[in-house]
Amino acid sequence: MGAVYDERENLKGQYNLQFENLQKSPTGPHVCIYENQIRIGSEVSKTYINSDGSPTEVLYTMVVAKTQSGKTGSMLEVIGRAVNNGGVSPYNIFIITGLSSKDWKESTKKVFPQILHPNILHNNDVKSKLALNLNGKKKVLIIIDELHMASSRNQTIAGVLKECKFHDPEYCYENDIRIVEYSATPDGVLKDRLKNDERSRRIFAEDGDEYTSCFDLLEQGRVFQSKDLSEGNNVLNLLKHITNKYKTPKYHIIRTATKNPKKDKTEENLKILPDFEVSEYNMNTSGDISDLNNLIKDPPPKHTIIIVKEMLRCAKVLYKPHIGVVYERICKNVNDSAIIQGLLGRVTGYKVPNDISIFTNIDTINRYKKLWDSEFNDTSIKWNSNTNNKSTYAIDDWCEDDISIMRQQIDCKIFDESERHTALCEFTQLHFGWKPRIDAGEQGKVQTLIDHSSDDIALRKWGINNKCPHRIAQGTDKKWVVWWSKTRFPDV
Repeated sequence: MGAVYDERENLKGQYNLQFENLQKSPTGPHVCIYENQIRIGSEVSKTYINSDGSPTEVLYTMVVAKTQSGKTGSMLEVIGRAVNNGGVSPYNIFIITGLSSKDWKESTKKVFPQILHPNILHNNDVKSKLALNLNGKKKVLIIIDELHMASSRNQTIAGVLKECKFHDPEYCYENDIRIVEYSATPDGVLKDRLKNDERSRRIFAEDGDEYTSCFDLLEQGRVFQSKDLSEGNNVLNLLKHITNKYKTPKYHIIRTATKNPKKDKTEENLKILPDFEVSEYNMNTSGDISDLNNLIKDPPPKHTIIIVKEMLRCAKVLYKPHIGVVYERICKNVNDSAIIQGLLGRVTGYKVPNDISIFTNIDTINRYKKLWDSEFNDTSIKWNSNTNNKSTYAIDDWCEDDISIMRQQIDCKIFDESERHTALCEFTQLHFGWKPRIDAGEQGKVQTLIDHSSDDIALRKWGINNKCPHRIAQGTDKKWVVWWSKTRFPDV
């Protein structure tokens, strides 16, 4: 026991020392946790760590934070508290994303202690490494960055979590697995988290001082409606905007389609603008730019258009002082989350120059404001995303399509301690064709039922759903409760 304690203290010391070195580094990125991030981290930690360091009943904590509002600092605070207050080994902390982005991986590593680097995994790594690295581990914290990416039930995150048995709440409780998720656009994941509201929490992150949101940009009159740039008049209007507003050369980032009948005409229109440089930045090697920030950190000699294809959707932090216009392409079917996370989201944040102009879909921002003000509870607001009508990884084994109906159709039976391996097993075998394993449901094993009597459990009738139609648990009074779905077993 002493050796385990010594190892835990050693790893904690390594983490804290590495974090202190990051804060003091004269050459690396400036790593600092601000007051609002400390408060967010504290609030998150309280959802899954009790004051004595023991785990709470909450398995999933979602942090909804505006784009570029400082989620990295709050993640560092959450991790620091998990290591120092929750007894979580740094080796058991994983920062993952559904993004397929080496840039995300490298930029994340720059601001997190080195002891965490092997567990910073983007989409391709998640597929190949996460399950292997998690094998047999207990007391684990998983942080999912940009939770909306690859979040559908048939995509990477869901598949790997299922492979690791993290879709099973009972397994998570027994092995002390906790998940913290971050995004500005929670989309279908939030919808599905509401189905397991009993074991999940939502936190809306506060902004730091001098933060500029997309709402601020709109209110300041710096947002304009995108138009079809395959039409010459719209390009001429953009040219007038640039030449009238900017007396010194700027970079102007314009998104075009990768496959679209109007793509070639749009690019042709942009490339014939007089006295403009034009470069391409895209996700394959055919682009002119390999590192966008390395280019735009210096002022351009003349107005420069940067044509973007399938990049800058989320997570990327842009160097902003020399940016003039960002122009999001307009689509027939607008993906609202892509609008918020795209070029608009890349020019929110701190120290945003006051002369940046944004061309995007204004209606999306207005509806996003209503969603945000309602804490995403107003289901009457139309919102289009990749997970609008799809299930996501947030559906766990205890989720129910209609929890109120299911609760009205659940029955139970209480057994004495002396009947646990006789009458109780005979009952479950006869009616459900099920014999509980020897240690199933023992008091203290299922976190959410600790300190509940058999009467409490019978009243609560908790955790029954289509995938788990019967359950067993022991109360603090040593009595056993078996409860089941009357829908599945109407004759019992």
